[in-house]
Formats: sequence, C-alpha cells, structure tokens
Amino acid sequence: MKLLIKKPWKDLKKLGKRRYALLIILSLCIGFSVGIFQIFTSIKPLFATLYEDAHRADYEYVTYGFNSTVSSEIGKIPGVKDVVPRLVFQFPIKIKDDPQTYQIRLIGINVTSEFSETNNLPIYNYDLKSGSNLQPGDDHMILLSKEFYETRNLQNSENLTIESLGNANFTIKGDFWSIEFTMTNSAPEVLFPIKGSMGIGFVDVDDLIQTINASNSELFFPYIFYQYNQLQVVFDSNVNQIDLNKVIQAKFESLGIQLISSTPFEDSYTWHYLMSDLEGSTQVFFIILILAIIMALTSNVSIYKQFISAQQKQIGILGCLGFSKKEISKSYIVLLLQITLVSTIISTVFAYMLLEGMAIEMGTGILGISLLFPFSFIPIIEALLLNLGIGFLSMVPSVYKMMKKNMVDLVYKQQGSERITHGKKNRKLKRGMKIRMRPSNKLFWKNFIRNPRNTSLMMVGITFSILIVCSMFVMWDSIQYTTNNAIRITEKWDTSVSFSIGVNDTGPEVKDTSALSGIAKEESALRLTLLFENPQINVNNQTGFLLGFNQSQTLHQFNLIDKNGKSSRLYQNNNEIIISEHISLKLKLNIGDNITIYSPSGNEKQFIIVGITKELMTTCYVLLDSAQSFSNQLGKINFIFLTYSDTLTNKSQIINDLYNISDKISVVQPMDDLINQIKIYGNLIIPFIGIVVGFAGIVEFFILFNSTQMKITEHEKEYGVLRSLGFKKRKIYGQILLENLIWTAIAIIIALLAIPLITNFMIMAYENEFSIFMHYTMLTYLGTILIPIAIIFIAARSGIKIIYKKNLYEQVQTQFIG
Repeated sequence: MKLLIKKPWKDLKKLGKRRYALLIILSLCIGFSVGIFQIFTSIKPLFATLYEDAHRADYEYVTYGFNSTVSSEIGKIPGVKDVVPRLVFQFPIKIKDDPQTYQIRLIGINVTSEFSETNNLPIYNYDLKSGSNLQPGDDHMILLSKEFYETRNLQNSENLTIESLGNANFTIKGDFWSIEFTMTNSAPEVLFPIKGSMGIGFVDVDDLIQTINASNSELFFPYIFYQYNQLQVVFDSNVNQIDLNKVIQAKFESLGIQLISSTPFEDSYTWHYLMSDLEGSTQVFFIILILAIIMALTSNVSIYKQFISAQQKQIGILGCLGFSKKEISKSYIVLLLQITLVSTIISTVFAYMLLEGMAIEMGTGILGISLLFPFSFIPIIEALLLNLGIGFLSMVPSVYKMMKKNMVDLVYKQQGSERITHGKKNRKLKRGMKIRMRPSNKLFWKNFIRNPRNTSLMMVGITFSILIVCSMFVMWDSIQYTTNNAIRITEKWDTSVSFSIGVNDTGPEVKDTSALSGIAKEESALRLTLLFENPQINVNNQTGFLLGFNQSQTLHQFNLIDKNGKSSRLYQNNNEIIISEHISLKLKLNIGDNITIYSPSGNEKQFIIVGITKELMTTCYVLLDSAQSFSNQLGKINFIFLTYSDTLTNKSQIINDLYNISDKISVVQPMDDLINQIKIYGNLIIPFIGIVVGFAGIVEFFILFNSTQMKITEHEKEYGVLRSLGFKKRKIYGQILLENLIWTAIAIIIALLAIPLITNFMIMAYENEFSIFMHYTMLTYLGTILIPIAIIFIAARSGIKIIYKKNLYEQVQTQFIG
C-alpha cells in the first residue's frame, strides 16, 4: 500500500520543472478566483466598517443659520444620541508665493479643553498627522486636510490668505486625516468627486464668526445673529431613523429654522460616491470572477486529465501486477489530496497577495491611509474547497474511465497510437492525396484532432485568461481616453466662474467680467441643485444639477444619444428638458417621459424629456428663463462660461483678476485644471486594473506555457519518430509551433470577438454614476495577439530541449515495448 501512495507522487516528481508549472497554474487559477471573490464580497463591508469606527453621523442638517440653543433642543429629543453643530463656508484662498487661487472649505468647530486633550472630534474622529491640535483661544489658527496640505507643499506656520474674508490670514497649525473627507470636489458640475482638489480646514467657530463679521461682506450679514449652519446628529441604535428624522425636521420648523437639506449618511456626498464607485468596481469584479472561475475550471480539469492520461501505462502495469481497481483509485485520491494541500497553501498566498494589493491601492488611492485586508480563514477554506471540487471533478472521472479499460490494453496500447479512422470514408481518399500528405502533415492533423475534449478544455482556459487580460486593458484605454479627451467633446470653454449667490445677468459683475482684457466670449447660465423624480413609477429620487442655458449658446455642445429607439433633440420650449444618461438610468426615464423637479423652497414643476446626453456631467438642461422662473430668480445667473482670446498669455493673472471682481465669486475653474482633476480620479481606478492585469497576465503565461509543454511531452514519441526519419531540429521546432499555434490562434480569435461584449458589460457597471467611452488602441490588439504567440515560442523552445535531451533509441523504442 505504501507503494501505491508513493508511486503517483513520484510520477509527478518525474515531470521535473514542469511539476512546478503544474502546481503554479493550479494555485494561480484558484488563488486568483478566491481573491476576486473575496474582493467582490468583502470590499464594501470593509469600507463600511471604517465609517462605523469613525463614529459617523446618521443625519446631517444644513440650514440658513441657527444658534447653540437650537442644537441643545435637538439634543433633548428622545432617540438622539449626540449632536455636533458646525459653521461651514467655502472660500477662495491664496497661498504665499503661489500665483494660483485655490478653494477651501472652512469648518468652524467648538474648540474646548476636552477637544484639545482627546485630539479628536465627537463625530467623525480624525488623526492629527503633523503639528499640534487647536487650543482654546487660538487666534486665526487652522488645521488643514492632509491631501491638500501635501499636494500644495505646505508647511506648518505658513499663512493662508482668504480673500472673501477681507484678506484675513490664517496660520497653519497642522494637518489631519478624516474619513469624512475622503473625497472633496471643487468642480461641482462634474459628476464624480475630485480627491484633494479642495482644502478642508478646521478652525475655532468663535474665531471664524469674528472674522466673518469683521469682513463687512453682505454675503455674511445673517451670521451676525447665528453661530452655525450645519448640524450632525447621531441616533440611538434602536430607533427608526426615518421617523426620528421627521421629528427633528418638525422641531427645526417649530423653532423657526429653515432647512436647506436633511441628508442621511447613506446619501451623504462622500459615502454615496465612494459606494457608487465600489459598486461599479464590484460589478466589474463579478464579471472577472465569472471569467476567472471558468478559466480555473477548464484549465485545471485539462491539466488533471492530461496527467491521468499520461499515467495509463502505469495504471495498466499495476492492474497486471494484481492490484485491485479500488486500490489504484485510492492511490490517485491520495495524490489528489497531496496536490490539493500544496495548491491550497500556495493559492491562499496568491489570494492574499491580490487582496492586500487591492486593499492597499484602494486605501492609499481613495482614503489616503495604509489599509490592510483583515486576516480570515474564509479564503483558506474557499481555496481548499475549490481545489478539492475541481480535483474530484477532473481526476476521479478520468481514473474511473481508465479503470473500465482492459489492463493489458493500457500497458501495450499507447495513448494516441491508435489510428483515427472513419469507416469507409478514408478509403475514398484519392491516391494522389495520400502521396502528397507528408508524415509531418499527417502527424499535425492527427495530433490536432486527437483528444478533442482535452484540447477544447485547454482552449477555453486560454481564451478566458486572454479575455481577462485584454478586457482590462480595454478598460484601461477607455478610462484614459474618457478622462483625457471625452470632456473636450462637449465643453468648449476655457474657464468657468461660479457665484455663491445669484447676480443680475446685466449687473456689474457680468459687465466687469466681459470687460477683462483677454476674454473673447462669454455665456451666462443659472445652475441649481435640485431633486428629480419620476412621477410614473416608485423609484428613489435623485439629486442633481439643473443648468439653464440660452438656446443660442455655443460653449457647450450636447452629446445627445438616442434611447430605446427614440431620437434626442435640443429644448425649444420652457417645459422641455434634456437630462443626463445617469439620471435617465436611475429614474428609468426615456425620451418623451415626464420628469418632476423640486426646489429647496418647495417649488415643483414637470418637464417633458426631449433629449438624453452621454457626458461626464450629471447635469440636466433647460432654457435659461425657464430655470429662472422655476427658482423665482428672474434675471439672475450664478454661472459664466468664458473663452480666452488668442492673444492671452498670462492665464493665472486673469484668474486672479476674476476673483478680484467681486466677493460673490466663489469658484473660478480653468478647463485645464478641471481635466487634470478628472485625471486624478481616473488614476484611482487604473492601479486596481493594473493589479488584476498583473495577476491575470501571470496566469495567462503559465496556462499557455504549461499547456504547450504538456502537449509536447504527450507527443514526445512522435517527435522521436520524426527524428529517426531524419527531420532536422528546425523542422521539428516548426512542427511544435504549428501544432500549438493553431489552437492558440483559435483562442485569440474567440477572445478578440468577445472582448467588446465583455468590456461593454464592465463599462455598463459604471453607467449609473459616470460615462466611460469605450476606446481601443492598436497596442491592445497587438498585445492580445503577440503576447500569447510569444509565450508559445518560449514554451516550444523549452520543449525542444526536452525532446533532444533523451537518447533517440530510448525515446522511440521503449515507447513501443509491446
């Protein structure tokens, strides 16, 4: 019995270096599948846990202003666990020796001795990265968000000049990291968030109020009487959050405080876009997971079947020596368990390498922290079960099939030595054809159609490994194209100017803007943040931007798409609207449907959808006077698009001149800066694609290399016969290449045909959040074709060495000892 246990393992060791390739391919396929499955199932709960540990707020209330008495009253409501009032404003700022103007969101908080000692906030705790914490009585001191601090090369004790606050100077005391501000966006018209493009600063709320009042700006007149404009609330764990939110809203109303918004955590800016990004990524991972499982299943089944097939003579000899079929089967089950044990260990290591790589990339790229994937025994169990499942599925039927054959035939009849005949059909071949068919050509076709099941399994595994690599490369190309070029398709302006409050469309701000030297053209718009609803069906309402444009505008060119067989067109009447594809997908709307829009003041209006746009913007469009009448802002605008004259040379100066026109100007956004920020977001996705491509590429290499090597070994005797017939080494090398390139070429062709479909499914995973334009490059196609072929050449070169390493007599004669 010891012989039966040791014998198959010794046979595996006789494979030499190819046994490492066999184990690596098994482990890589299993590890890759387990890693992708863990990412698919665990990445969202992992990020959710981080937010829970940060003591997140359950609801955030934004108002036009309230005092400490109001927050105290809200805190007394049953079910409210904690409240944190804050004063939040966004300002343009200047940094010393930097000509550019940036954006910062100042957050006034209550700085107490307890706060200073704990070095934390009651809600959304944070980590101080450098410097020291705020202390009571600090005058014009600020803590800056880590991302903004580092990207702007700032130093502690450096000053920030805030123009809208009468050029008040705030001294940087340190920098911090908080999960609340994982993504910030200084370009609100762009759908997805731009990481690190806006600074976040904590300051003492009393200090901020004094600075606001000292500025004497009409923008801040209400805050002579108010201390805060935002309230974060944490609920008890056992309350109904929706009902309690209604109670709090009623309390605000009874206290005479007008709410701008009440936002649950699940709809908060940071969480919503982080989760939507992860949901898109997990859908992509699901597609990759399906491809990976099929790849692992077919490749590993093919490897096991080829291994058992190569053992048929050994099985026959054991049977002739008197060993029962049950004993022989047990020996291979022991071998399966041995291979499973080794493969499980290696595949778990590969799985955790993939998991840690993805966790580190997402942690540093999205959160800016060193996020490690928590250790769990679940991936080990999954790898073990998957190894056993695939092993039994492939090895047991193969052994059982071998056991049913006559043992003497297994000893004397070599695999593949039987003639491939089709009855009388062969006898109908013309004599001339038989003469023209060379031995090498006969061998090629014989080997090509021999064992079609094994060849098909191997080809499917190779096809899916190529599909994973190539589809991810197409995603890579598409994201690069989208973030670099797609915005230029619709946006023809150089700079946009955003006003914090509406201004007259014929007022001094507009006139002074158009009068600046270097401005060639301008167009005005009114942008509103509104709630969109489908009045026909019950789906979740969506928040988005509505932009009122004059019909004659040319600085924005719509990328209208046909939807469900209906044609898009531009709006012509006051009740017509063009919506973004994202809104249409989320609200399940089509051209010709009605959409209901709500304003914060309670206004409601229905529009007819006449067009749908596929753009990077999450914006819906109506006529300017329609937006003005709907929002009760007749004659008002809050947005201007500008193009520069050809003679303009100093762009940074004109941006500073724009900020100096009025303190009502809150954001000046150059197009180049906008595109660079979009690239930053695109670059967050690309590294995870690189990790998947890296692992899938290694799998592809070993599948191709190992399958080529096994086919060479399987037909080694035939190559020996060719050697004995006088075929030169170069000719045999060509024979090997031809045999392996044919079925590899078929796999490549299938992959190339399927890539657009697979990539389209991946892109659709992100369609609910932002548009990705599918884009191919010649390099992707060349890589798909040339890389597998190059691997075949390498494997064939290695295989020819195996063939010529053996003695020719031994290679040919001993194969036919019967």
